[in-house]
Amino acid sequence: MYRLSFFILIISLLSGCAIQQAENAYKSGNYQETVSIIADYLDKKGTLPNESDSESMFSMVNNIVIRYENKIATASDEDYGTKISAYDNLLSMRKRL
Repeated sequence: MYRLSFFILIISLLSGCAIQQAENAYKSGNYQETVSIIADYLDKKGTLPNESDSESMFSMVNNIVIRYENKIATASDEDYGTKISAYDNLLSMRKRL
């Protein structure tokens, strides 16, 4: 019983750390790293996260997608580098998630 309680405590702490790491990466503007942390967290967890974590992760990913879409929409017609970079980042996110 003690081992099970200890295991649950450790898993809870680690999952909280992953969400915090994703939030820190997001706030720093490391959007691909944010997506990578979230994807790794979901892969390792094996189950759906709780409602609070789900909302936080969804919000971060949604805001990242909106940011890249805005980059595409606001780039000039001749600014192919910006558009390609944003599309590439969106594709990377799609592949990862």
